[in-house]
Formats: sequence, structure tokens, C-alpha cells
Amino acid sequence: MHKGVFKGNDLSKNCNILILGESHHHSEMYDINYTTENVVKNYFRNPKDRAYRFFDKIAACFGYSANEKEVFWNKVYFGNYVDESNCGSRTDRAKLLVENNKDKYNEELFEFINQNGIDIVLCFSRLVYNNLPEQTLSENKSVRFYVDSTGGKKDWIDKFIYKPGKRANDDLDLSKKLTVYGLRHPSARCGFRPEHYKDYLQKEIRL
Repeated sequence: MHKGVFKGNDLSKNCNILILGESHHHSEMYDINYTTENVVKNYFRNPKDRAYRFFDKIAACFGYSANEKEVFWNKVYFGNYVDESNCGSRTDRAKLLVENNKDKYNEELFEFINQNGIDIVLCFSRLVYNNLPEQTLSENKSVRFYVDSTGGKKDWIDKFIYKPGKRANDDLDLSKKLTVYGLRHPSARCGFRPEHYKDYLQKEIRL
């Protein structure tokens, strides 16, 4: 995971939730202190900056308006899967980094999950969700819930439940059950409609 994961100051008391993005676009060579936490705090200070629409869209998936953004984000953790920066939306840098480093990224992610008692991870990136550790024979298959199409493309939410314990097909170990959801990236070229996810997510997760 990218350094400096953001931790809300009013975390949900029902469960610990990690919103997992894909990657940062900023180039670290210009700012060695660049962290995910500082990105979110800068979003709070500059809510009208179009670069941060990503965060507004995710909050809207849970029924929170732009004016309620800080309420939402302070209930969750936020991190990015790729631990490097400079992954512009018009390049394939993030994809290549994931292809070459997913074992390392998954190890970092599961370590964070165990250390912070995470119960639910919401991946706002198909690339991230599809590169998480594969299911074991003892785990049920993922389920898929289709929502209305956007931009002429089918859209859906995936859900998978990891069982606790050591995983038979890798070196990862989970301290407790983990539920993971996979959704389209909020900056997808074919569009992103929070209202298509809201009813489902509000039924599944209380925030």
C-alpha cells in the first residue's frame, strides 16, 4: 500500500472499513513527503478542486452529499493499493505495476488489514479487486450484483468473503473473516454513477 494511509477520526463502531483505491497520480520526485493521508486532508481543504471528484463520488455511493464529505471519510480508512505514485489516468503505469508486484502489494494489504482489524474492504478499482489473492477450495465463490449500465457498459458490484487463517495457496494469513467488494473506478472513462450503487451498499454496510 502507498505510505501514509488515512485513518478517520470518527471510525464506524460497527466495523472497520477500508476504502481501497488504485494509485496516486502525483509524482513523488517533487514531494518526498507525499502521503495518502495528506491527499485526503488537502481534499478537505480544497473541496471544489476537480482533482478530488474521486472522493465525492465514493462518499455519494453511501448516500453522503459533498457537504457531508468529512463526516463520511472520518468513518473509514482510505488507502491506495499501488505503493508508488505518478500513475496518470491516461497511462498503463498502474496496470504494469500491479502485474509485476501484486504479491508484494497483497502482502502489504493483508498486513495492514490484520494490524487494524479491518472487517470490510471496498475496492474502487476492478484492477485491484481482480488481483487480490485467489479464493481457496474452502471458500465460496464470489457473487456478482448487476446495477444499471453506465456509458453503454454493463456495471456490477462483486462481493467475496475471505475466511480467517492461513491461506493454502500463498503465504498470507488473515486474523478474522474479511468481506471484500469490487466496483468500477470512479474515474472510469465510461462514467461512474454513485446512485446506481447507493441502495445496494446502504443495505450491505451501515455507515
